[in-house]
Amino acid sequence: MKSLEITKEEKDALKIYCDWQYTYINLLTSGDMETIYKFNNDRLDIFSAKYFADMMETLKNIYSAMVKYKKSEDLYYGHNFGKNVVRGTTLSEIKYLERHKGECNKILSTTTDELSAKQHAGSKFIGPKEENDKTTVILSLSTASNVPYISINGVLQEESNHPRENEIAIAPFTRLDGIKHMSSWDGYEYYSGNVESQELEKVDNKEELLSDINANINNIPQLVSEYMEKKYQQDKLLSMGISDLDSEDMKRQRDEIANSMKFLENKFSSIRSKMIQYAMGICYEVRQKVDREYEAELPEYRKAKSLEENKRFEREYMNVYMGEIKGILQKMAETTDRYDMYAKELGLTWNTGVSKEILMQTYGKLKNDVISQIEDGNFSLENVPHR
Repeated sequence: MKSLEITKEEKDALKIYCDWQYTYINLLTSGDMETIYKFNNDRLDIFSAKYFADMMETLKNIYSAMVKYKKSEDLYYGHNFGKNVVRGTTLSEIKYLERHKGECNKILSTTTDELSAKQHAGSKFIGPKEENDKTTVILSLSTASNVPYISINGVLQEESNHPRENEIAIAPFTRLDGIKHMSSWDGYEYYSGNVESQELEKVDNKEELLSDINANINNIPQLVSEYMEKKYQQDKLLSMGISDLDSEDMKRQRDEIANSMKFLENKFSSIRSKMIQYAMGICYEVRQKVDREYEAELPEYRKAKSLEENKRFEREYMNVYMGEIKGILQKMAETTDRYDMYAKELGLTWNTGVSKEILMQTYGKLKNDVISQIEDGNFSLENVPHR
């Protein structure tokens, strides 16, 4: 179906995602200030109007490819189904998801191969308060039938930079529910959970929202820097003796720091929520577009599919039917050859009236005629003589 063909622009967006941008694309819609701080300052230039616009275009193409791929899978297999995948991660990410009630606004990289997942377990820049987390976690996930995803290697094939990873990228704006610890084995912590789709929301004030984002997005690095400085001060106070903490001066300092951190968190959350809303609106528009084009093509596709199925059945029947005819003609030809041999040995004149060559020519003509009828749509099983 033309509506489900993945375009060059969509493939190029997938390459950008795989190359090095996946972390930064995700950081625009996922993670808090402590997560952002874990990146070097020279990487925080991603928080600019230009970069945001470029990455939203990339996200649009990636999400479009995901929706198309998922619909193609459903169409091919004849029903809606989910995907069972695994993700190599850390305990930090598990705790992060718990704190945020499973909300996952980023593209989630998973695989169908546990060995590949193990290579990516541990040492991730995920979530606050668990720095340098080396805990190796294997998270098994079952995706709901309405969650878009894409096989990176299946689409990019020889253009993929990581052909052996069997990566399944799951669409952003999902919710990871029911995460629970299953077992500990061979140095890995095994967890399981489900991936459910969040409700995408239409953005009516798109231009106004983008204007607000552009006016404030470059403030994020400064907000993060100030927040982490306050956090350092807070941690320093908490490391002091209990008697010091009980003094009125200490209480005042702690309250001032806590209030400052809360103020900075609110400013960051205000910008971040708009970025998430804008990105979600883009995904909503993409899904609506693909759905419309797909639904418009579906009746014609089903009709063509039905005709093709009929032709396939007729071809299969023809192969059996023509095989039987060929067998009969071959036996006739063998009989003719045998009688010719006997006649020669006895010195008799024998004329069957039909030669082996004529029999095979008859078979070939009949077979070509039936094939032509099938391809032209004029073949009918009712016209086949009973045997």
